[in-house]
Amino acid sequence: MRAENSDGASGVDGYGLVATILKSAPSVTQHIGIRKGRYNMENQELEKDIAEFDMDEKIKTPTWLIQGFLPMGHMALVASQPGCGKSFFVEALATAVLFGQPFLGQNVEPGNVLIIDSDSEPEAFKRRLIKCCKYYGGKENTQNKLFVLQAVTENLRDDSLAKLILKYHEAYGLQLVIIDSLTKVSGMAEIDKNAKCLQRFNLLMKQNNLTVVFTHHISTKKDLAPELVMTCSNPQGLLMNNTHIVSTSDSLYLLASPDADGTLKTLLVRPVTRRVTIPMKQFSINLIETSEHIHLEYDKELNLKKVVTDDEKRALELLPLGEELTVKDILANAAQYFSDATLRDVLHKLEDKGYIRLKTRIGKGGKLVYERIV
Repeated sequence: MRAENSDGASGVDGYGLVATILKSAPSVTQHIGIRKGRYNMENQELEKDIAEFDMDEKIKTPTWLIQGFLPMGHMALVASQPGCGKSFFVEALATAVLFGQPFLGQNVEPGNVLIIDSDSEPEAFKRRLIKCCKYYGGKENTQNKLFVLQAVTENLRDDSLAKLILKYHEAYGLQLVIIDSLTKVSGMAEIDKNAKCLQRFNLLMKQNNLTVVFTHHISTKKDLAPELVMTCSNPQGLLMNNTHIVSTSDSLYLLASPDADGTLKTLLVRPVTRRVTIPMKQFSINLIETSEHIHLEYDKELNLKKVVTDDEKRALELLPLGEELTVKDILANAAQYFSDATLRDVLHKLEDKGYIRLKTRIGKGGKLVYERIV
């Protein structure tokens, strides 16, 4: 694998592989041959472009970076609680694209990759990345380039991050950008209060067909069991500062881990369909790390319908299989267990898990009629 540092020098490490650790990024004011004003961030029409840009239209028929899993030209979020493997996941993804090797058993479109890492300890990051390169690259040679920037000062708020990425894209033609993490490059204490910077960023990336994957956190205030992360009826609501972040993103991938012994071995992955259908369903993967390699192996599709809470079990007991009941009917037999609001929330979760379905609405008030199907 050929690598170039910020001086244009190249080199190969002792294993015939290089993870390019750039000591400093090119200045965002440095000219790298920007054509036709296409990346002019100060264009007066930018706000109009944001308002008129039809994100849904652009991705109705996706082309896939990772077949059936990650579309090209998407802004995606990979989110989990701390210590559940976000960095391992995106670094394995990045090196699979770099070398054109299957990721989780799915074909990829290879190309140049930029990683912006502001979340990892530098030596630990470098160790992981080289191990991933050694597995996904093996003895293969590639003309693709991997660029890594650490401790960048560019951010979303003032558009300097977009400028930096687009300069690399103009110079090298990027296939994938990994940003670890969203919080560190936001440039603001409360990122969710400024939706426009995220909309603008996504617009500019999409106009250039760039796939950008951010890592983000599930709220640390919620101590969630892994199976609940995989089955909750409102997965978007799990994210920190979620409203505008989720509404702006095109894809969401939730990670969780059942490993409680401190050694990360298994990841659960939940693709959340948003603007395009993601064919891959919830699945588990094995994280395999040896002294030489790190890689992820697809394990199996998850069937978590039967993972229910005590409240959900109680609600199911009140709704016999095949019988149709309104919320009011169910509540009449469950007033000692549920308030109206709590019961409605439980029923929504059971619907999401496939145990019941909304059969119809009755009358002007729109009484909900549910039917148990499992």
